[in-house]
Amino acid sequence: SSAAQVLRQKLVASDAQQGDQFGVSVSISGDWAVVGANQDDDLGSQAGAAYMFMRSGTQWIETQKLTASDGGTFDTFGGAVAICGDVVVVGAISDYALNVYDSGSAYIFERVGTTWMETAKIWASNLNQQEHFGWSVAATTNRVIIGARDSISTGVNAGAAYIFDNNAGTWTQTATLTAIGALYGDSFGGAVAIDGDVAVVGASSVDVVGTNAGAAYFFQNFGGVWSQVARVTASDGLAGEFFGTSVSIQANRALVGTTGHDHGISNSGAAYVFEDGGSGWAETQELRALDPEGQDLFGVKVCCGDLATVA
Repeated sequence: SSAAQVLRQKLVASDAQQGDQFGVSVSISGDWAVVGANQDDDLGSQAGAAYMFMRSGTQWIETQKLTASDGGTFDTFGGAVAICGDVVVVGAISDYALNVYDSGSAYIFERVGTTWMETAKIWASNLNQQEHFGWSVAATTNRVIIGARDSISTGVNAGAAYIFDNNAGTWTQTATLTAIGALYGDSFGGAVAIDGDVAVVGASSVDVVGTNAGAAYFFQNFGGVWSQVARVTASDGLAGEFFGTSVSIQANRALVGTTGHDHGISNSGAAYVFEDGGSGWAETQELRALDPEGQDLFGVKVCCGDLATVA
């Protein structure tokens, strides 16, 4: 049986303005939630912001508005957000990190009491123009993963993802993840997720079973070395389905969204469950909406836990 899901509260920004795009990204951990608004104009047009909410009893209360310490026009800070415990990471894909055009960056905030303090600004060690580092972000307590879907690490727009670890209070890049056999335009890093020593990265434009069919890649940390351990695709995948648009992982279960999946209804979308029972990652279930309609894009966002959530 399953309990009915009831709307508890509608969250809005205390200083909401037209066009802010509050809600473009969201993440929740325990009694804290973070909501991105990447078109907020406080620090300049489309500089971006993120809002912290804390649960008090049965109510969620806005406690703080986060902006980048060096934020400016068109940074789009808040396009991607993640929270885990006392760590928040926020992507700013159009930031000129080290004055490199649209290279992108990410900001880490850590909680002191009830206040979130910016403690680090991070970017890719192999910085290049228009790589959009921060396109996707995910976090664990002392580790974050950042996607750069337009990285040229293994070819123009092939994409990459970067692991940063907190070592004695300093956030340091410890790995660069790229796909084996990566090609031009794969968009690897368009979605990222991490749980402990396992990371999953979506590459929605990989042509593995047809143009833009998509794939997802699993990486595992073996004694400080991150290695690709699996590439998965949908069992019924076809061209143009963009499998890997979204990814999520918890323990030995992962969820992958594919917005272009049809099942006779154009772009209705789907999500796939993968599990590792000890012999590798294998598809165990396909999820679809009970009332699919054309252009629903079901699977644009996924969240994996004891319950699977698909938007």
